[in-house]
Amino acid sequence: MIRIAILVCYSCALSENYFFEKKDKMTNLDFVREILSLVEELLSTQEIRVETIRDLHDNPLPDVKIVHIPTEETVICANYPTQIENKIAAMLELRLRLDRSHVF
Repeated sequence: MIRIAILVCYSCALSENYFFEKKDKMTNLDFVREILSLVEELLSTQEIRVETIRDLHDNPLPDVKIVHIPTEETVICANYPTQIENKIAAMLELRLRLDRSHVF
């Protein structure tokens, strides 16, 4: 539960451009990768399919589509400038949807 709270705070930090103390000691990419590793613990990698969609004409941001294979629940995120940040946000959203539907 604490990890989910941390991850939700991180998701808010992305949208509000806040920075944690720990981030000051790391590069931005290292920080995001560390958060991604925590998020990946919330979902079984065998049960999800991750796709990257890039439409250079209409939307230069890298869309990330994540599908939960057993339930076919799909989340698409294109809110952030990088693929890894969109993946984090999509995985958090998928986890929240699965929790709401009591899949786990």
